[in-house]
Amino acid sequence: MKLKSLIYLLVMAFPAITIAQQDFVLQGSLNTLKNKPSAVYLKDMEDNNTFYKVAVVNGSYTIRGKLNGPTQFNILPIYTGIKAKPDDANEVLFIFLEKGNFRIIHKDKFSNLKVSGSAAQKDYESLNSMITQKTLSGYPDSVVNELNGEFVRKNPSSRIAVYALKKYVQKRKSDTTGTVNYDNVPLSIKNAYLLYNGQTNIYKALPLFEKLSSTLKASSAGQDLFKKIEYAKVDQRSIKYRKKLDSLVRLHTAAVMQSDPVRKSDIEIQLKTTQIKMYTEVYIAYIKKNPSSPIAMKLLQRISGDNFDDPEQASFVYKLLSDSIKNSSPGLEFKSRLSIALKTAIGQIAPNFSQPDSIGRLISLSSYRGKYILIDFWASWCKPCREENPNMLKVYHKYKDKGFTILSISLDTNKNNWLRAVHQDNLPWTQLCDLKQKNEAAKLYDILGIPANLLIDKEGKVVSKNLFGELLDRKISELTATEIDHN
Repeated sequence: MKLKSLIYLLVMAFPAITIAQQDFVLQGSLNTLKNKPSAVYLKDMEDNNTFYKVAVVNGSYTIRGKLNGPTQFNILPIYTGIKAKPDDANEVLFIFLEKGNFRIIHKDKFSNLKVSGSAAQKDYESLNSMITQKTLSGYPDSVVNELNGEFVRKNPSSRIAVYALKKYVQKRKSDTTGTVNYDNVPLSIKNAYLLYNGQTNIYKALPLFEKLSSTLKASSAGQDLFKKIEYAKVDQRSIKYRKKLDSLVRLHTAAVMQSDPVRKSDIEIQLKTTQIKMYTEVYIAYIKKNPSSPIAMKLLQRISGDNFDDPEQASFVYKLLSDSIKNSSPGLEFKSRLSIALKTAIGQIAPNFSQPDSIGRLISLSSYRGKYILIDFWASWCKPCREENPNMLKVYHKYKDKGFTILSISLDTNKNNWLRAVHQDNLPWTQLCDLKQKNEAAKLYDILGIPANLLIDKEGKVVSKNLFGELLDRKISELTATEIDHN
């Protein structure tokens, strides 16, 4: 079956339903344990924010909680006041619970447990027994994993069908790694590589997901799998661009090794052009067609960058989202940050600020009016910042006599560390830092990640954002060349 047909099936098969939070009660007995834990910890594997910790009283414990459909939990004992913990104290244990009341008996040791009343746990133990048998018999992982797929085909209504399917369609680590070293990816386009999810085999996932009941699809585990499939669909559509990016990165790496700045510059422009095209034709196109998708907001955050490389584009795409996504917690947070970013969009006057330099003098941005200035946000502890400093140093010396300078704002909170890094990297331009936990200038510009920069013209207007490597050199060259022509 072709991919387009499979995607159509998935869209038709995923109803817009939700399951109300369901109650569960888990009663545990530890009477036969010689060393009883003081408490028991239960962690919802679908929600990092949902966990329970209850005391063990007279050899028993009771956990009352909520879940959304059949859910896998991690259960573990907590021992206090004893020197030697049982040998299974750190063993990783999973149980499956659903709506209702359940009893769990730990016999002789905590890890030797038996859950009663849970159909999901019964199916899990049955499937896990077959998988263990195959594994111990020496079968390769690919053959063992087929048991998960076969289980879903035969039992699509099983309480653990979603979990079995998630394991079946998960790609091996070797399948998800790229063909280039991420460390070699130029800073200007690293964000494009963060968009790749690469965890799900879409060809395996789509036809089997379609067989699941609407209730299972709407469970927390089902919704999580649906997101993974949506990411996989986008990954699939981006393949041709990723191959081109990988090829260009390899050429860029060679140009770096050969110390060929002209070739480096040309390749970085091609990389940026390919990134923009991929964003437009894959990610923005996806959001246009799927404004209510559970991954739409995450994709928009990624293509916008930590510091909103293009706030106007981000605003355009944000308006495409459905009201439900806009009004979600991430949607409202994005809107708030976007409103700040639009104040520093290209063409806007850069907000003024003042910060102390290395000897405590207050220096304001407005005092640099009449120069091209790069506002640079960095820190001594930021490895990418320190790696970019040699390029900044080269650009500074190349254009400092042509009306260009740099104003660096460090996010350091330790003055010695800040000034030591300035000295080590031989940075001759003005360095500012207020040493606060949250730097005031960074707050003003809503800087979420570093390195980050804004290029300001002589009138104080933003002309570009977050340029690194040869792209920064080329942009400053264009600006200063225009200045010479005008004179």
